Amino acid sequence: MRASVRKVEKKRSNYSKKKAQYMKRVRNGMRGFVLGWASDDPFSDDKEGGDITNCTIDHANPTQKLICVSVWQKCAHWIVETEFQWCVIIRVIFEGAPKGDVWVDCELNYTCSLRGKKSQTLNDALEAALIDAKAGNDAYPDGHKNKGVYSRCEFLAQVVGV
Repeated sequence: MRASVRKVEKKRSNYSKKKAQYMKRVRNGMRGFVLGWASDDPFSDDKEGGDITNCTIDHANPTQKLICVSVWQKCAHWIVETEFQWCVIIRVIFEGAPKGDVWVDCELNYTCSLRGKKSQTLNDALEAALIDAKAGNDAYPDGHKNKGVYSRCEFLAQVVGV
């Protein structure tokens, strides 16, 4: 005679305080999340220029590092549209300089989202940094060891606060 065993699924509580605790734990787990991507024309008006695609995912916490890629795959939309304190580094790369490839780094700290309604201040600051880097490169005389041709921008964004 065989006993039939039914699998009991554990349900999450609908209690509002517990839901708030889950959300707080998820937000705290995002501290240290790192997102990197590159773009040739990051501030173009078309949809493709504003999307974050072909990105690298990492985490400062070794335990969270194990699951950060799956979290990104499931919650990418939530991550880029939620307001966090971001440290964003934009690297503007110029190729073809006599000295070799030259780049300019600019670090920005903002409390906002990367995409969505609350991202305009960060996007404006990043675009201003790109324009300044291009203007700095154009200020070099022709033949200067650091003068190159604009190639692309690389971005590195890390959640430093929740």
